[in-house]
Amino acid sequence: IECISLVDNAIYKHCDKGRQVLCQGRLQVSKSINEVTKQVKYHHTVVVSNTHFLHDPNVSSASI
Repeated sequence: IECISLVDNAIYKHCDKGRQVLCQGRLQVSKSINEVTKQVKYHHTVVVSNTHFLHDPNVSSASI
């Protein structure tokens, strides 16, 4: 995942395993060809432009 501007710092700082996030951005696809085997490989990169932090399972929610 590649992030634009300060989004990557916020994700690094506030996301732990299990944290739900909603990301907006685009999917970037590139391909490479092995010259020996002529095998084509596709690479997918998520380019994030905006992130919303959702549920954090490590923080208990208040009872209603």
